Amino acid sequence: MMSAMKSVRKRACAGLRDVLVQQRPSVTIDAKGYVAARGDNLLVGVDPQDFEDDLRRAAGNELQCNIRAVHSSTALAVNCFAPFRLRIGDLVLPVPGRFQELRFKQRCPAGIGRAGPPHIDVLLSGPSGVVGIKSKLIEHLALQPSVDFPPPTTSRFVMGVGERATSSR
Repeated sequence: MMSAMKSVRKRACAGLRDVLVQQRPSVTIDAKGYVAARGDNLLVGVDPQDFEDDLRRAAGNELQCNIRAVHSSTALAVNCFAPFRLRIGDLVLPVPGRFQELRFKQRCPAGIGRAGPPHIDVLLSGPSGVVGIKSKLIEHLALQPSVDFPPPTTSRFVMGVGERATSSR
């Protein structure tokens, strides 16, 4: 099972490399699947000014290293959502209301995880509430131990604010 998952993950990475090279023949990708410059992993029209400050403040090495991986979930989130940073009114999701703010890689304590608050890849907020998006590209192809989530509670967490609010249920 482990070797089958490694094989699938390896093929997925190779496929992502192949497509990027097909779309941008001048881009060089190293043996580990990293492009030389982060701009090589961005779609046309994605402006680094729309995400760099958020990634610079994030944990890990998102801006200098992770976003350069062709298999990067951060690059996936940035490529999909950064174009809406300055045109947030154009972003429509299947939730009520519109958003006023879009941020990347925000820490959002949610009462789960042993390593501290999870980092939400895309955090959207507006008068109707908050939506957090956790981006995954090929992580599901790696075998990892299961996570024990705490039992559900009747309170909800207002993400990005850091306060508990009583549920209206």
